[in-house]
Amino acid sequence: RKKSKEAKKNPQWKSKHAKDPGIPNNFPYKDQILAEVAEQRRVAAEEKQKRKDEKKAAKAQIAEDDEDEDEVAFDGIRAIAAQRAVDGDAEDEEMDADVSEEEDEVPVLINPDLPNLKVVLDAADVVIEVLDSRDPPSSQSAHLEEVAKELGKKVLLVLNKIDACPREAVEAWAATLRQEHPTVLFRSSSACLPVSIADTWSKGKGKERERADDAWGLDALTCLLQQWAAEKKGDEPLTIAVVGITNSGKTSFVNSLLGKAVLQTYTLAASMNDFSPTTTTHPQEVTVDLEGGKSLRVIDTPGLLWHHAEDLSDEDVARIRARDILLRNRGHIERLKDPSAVMSELVSRSSREDLMLLYNLPIFMDGDATAFLSSVARANGFIKKNGSPDLTGAARTVLRDWSSGKIARFTVPSNPPPSSSVPSDKALAAAYAKDEPILSKLSTRKEL
Repeated sequence: RKKSKEAKKNPQWKSKHAKDPGIPNNFPYKDQILAEVAEQRRVAAEEKQKRKDEKKAAKAQIAEDDEDEDEVAFDGIRAIAAQRAVDGDAEDEEMDADVSEEEDEVPVLINPDLPNLKVVLDAADVVIEVLDSRDPPSSQSAHLEEVAKELGKKVLLVLNKIDACPREAVEAWAATLRQEHPTVLFRSSSACLPVSIADTWSKGKGKERERADDAWGLDALTCLLQQWAAEKKGDEPLTIAVVGITNSGKTSFVNSLLGKAVLQTYTLAASMNDFSPTTTTHPQEVTVDLEGGKSLRVIDTPGLLWHHAEDLSDEDVARIRARDILLRNRGHIERLKDPSAVMSELVSRSSREDLMLLYNLPIFMDGDATAFLSSVARANGFIKKNGSPDLTGAARTVLRDWSSGKIARFTVPSNPPPSSSVPSDKALAAAYAKDEPILSKLSTRKEL
């Protein structure tokens, strides 16, 4: 009992289990037993290390496959066209030889098996070009508008996805585009917007049903189209061709006109298994009923190519590809093997002051991606062993912020007009008068 009390006072820890005395020295087979135990330990250590190496190799292979898939998924339409031109696809060459010179003057649909866009333009009364409001010039085709004008078709520009831009940028682009063609502001209804992976997983778990009647700008658009439908002679419906680059929101726009999600739209979950650059692979026709017994025949077309690959240099292809990656923002863009071109495009199109405030950086030369990434690396502790900044790690952090929406994605025209002038056409004037309620829903640049 006395020893037990003294043991409790002793701060040195002792195990309650008796220590293994081991093999006695006078045991005749001690060396043989110790050798067998050592061999068993060596074999177990080798097997453990082998399993570690196999797991490490498997992870490296998965990461390499993901990067290769991302490289394919992030190739923009123009980059894919450039690659096809370099490869010299024999089937495309045979098909191009059969197309007449008159048809070559019109941009062709992405799928080479589809008819030429000129067939759609000939049948249309109105050509609606859907533009991405974050960067309208990259999704606008002056050549297509000129061809439609030569055919005697009305051209209407739809500035889509305005909820992703500040009010100042939307107003500036609307005033600029309205100098060329009639332009309406638009945001598709919630039920017609693309479904994310999170929405797919949460389906059936009490998620509130999204509305199909909350589209912005639908009243102004319907008012204008109804006036044009009334001006058309005869009982034939007003035929509308909806055109634009891929993922500009054409199908969501058509579904919003219908008031329900009828046509398939882009989903991130599907794009992870299908690396096709477009969701709509062939023209789709739907009918929209209007008041007064009139109706619309709406033709939803696949995404278009604005440039011919043979007319582009390698630098132009790289720049267009980088812009496509940023604009479409499909998948994990931070996994790109070489993010330098994408970062150069991002820094060149972003405001230096906004980047400095967002990352708390000192001043750097405007448009210098290397200086910007060096500052981001030092601010976040991305330093290599030799003391140099880790530019790749900093680039992945910035691209992750871009993908999540932390960096505002919008551009502004270089020389916007002071304001939109009131058009002489009564239908256009009535449509433009509905802009203020739409603009009031947008956040200002300071709020973003």
